[in-house]
Amino acid sequence: MNSIDCTISLKDENGATITSSDILDFVTKNAELSSIIYDNPIQLTRTYNNGKLSSETLGTKCNISNYCFSGVYFILSKNNELLYIGKDQNVNGRLNEHLITCSVSTYSKLNKVHSYLLELQKTGQPLELKYFAIASSKGNNGSIEGNLIEHAMNNKSIYPLLWNKRRDWYG
Repeated sequence: MNSIDCTISLKDENGATITSSDILDFVTKNAELSSIIYDNPIQLTRTYNNGKLSSETLGTKCNISNYCFSGVYFILSKNNELLYIGKDQNVNGRLNEHLITCSVSTYSKLNKVHSYLLELQKTGQPLELKYFAIASSKGNNGSIEGNLIEHAMNNKSIYPLLWNKRRDWYG
């Protein structure tokens, strides 16, 4: 065997077949998104343990606690532009790592978020990001995430701000 391929079928909670485009359109146009407002000016606090950086935290009075499940999550600009697609068995925890605080040992997007907020701060706009998550069975998170990222990366004109860079799982 020299190669293997996989095609997945996405279905909603009623069993109806849906496309990656359907999901991303829903998230960017129709979903009830949660917001996180950051302190202005944006503050990044670094915590050290025995002289080594151990965690970083962005200043906000918000917290993330509305997604107590395994699933696929989305980070969006304040204008509902798709920035990032991810997956985790603990969506709350992962969104907190990406958007508020993380240890240096995680593969967090906190530094990318910080850079984005610094650019936003220069324009005088509110320092706000949005997020949303969809529950999925634990065994399918990676397949669903990969399918959505592939669709978004193949449609960069629709999703020009996408931070995802993974191409290891498809062509």
